[in-house]
Amino acid sequence: MKYLSLLILTTFLLGCSTGEKENDLDISEIIAPLKLKKESPKTVRLDANAAAVMISGKTKLASGDYSGAIADYTKAIGLDPKNAEAYYKRGEAKRRFNDNSGAILDVDKAILLNSNDANYYTLKGNAHISLRKSDLAIQDFDKAIELTPNDAYLYRRRGDARFQKYGRNVECCRDWRIAGDMGDAESLESIVRYCQF
Repeated sequence: MKYLSLLILTTFLLGCSTGEKENDLDISEIIAPLKLKKESPKTVRLDANAAAVMISGKTKLASGDYSGAIADYTKAIGLDPKNAEAYYKRGEAKRRFNDNSGAILDVDKAILLNSNDANYYTLKGNAHISLRKSDLAIQDFDKAIELTPNDAYLYRRRGDARFQKYGRNVECCRDWRIAGDMGDAESLESIVRYCQF
């Protein structure tokens, strides 16, 4: 019975692809927290339910139903309180809903569960920029860059945070230059606009 349930869930997940790269459901994101446990069938059902709710939340988030996504991720957290991705995704939905403080609280919980995901620090840094807490945003992007040093977006956003805090300065221009050298067009625009000393 357990294998039949997993087969049905897998078939459902494989059928969820939208055909659009940006909005495709990444099945590995959903299945990763769904670990087969040699425990009771109730545990397997809870894991499957949490995965199904995560899929629903991702679909709602992609379609702009942020309050629905928040509700789904809250339910997923209730089913699996150690699911860092559920806290992160709920934080992402809250940020899109303009609740940057709530997003930071959720991402902090995700980081407590898994401190090695650069996406968590990136979301937190973007929320701090929106709240005009540049020092904290810079720290967040420092950590994200430490985890993923070849991501141009992270350098651009750290440069943006530095620009927000200090105005035009060598450090923000250096970050934009690094991002620009990696091919980030927005950073190159910032260099032309603000870094002609």
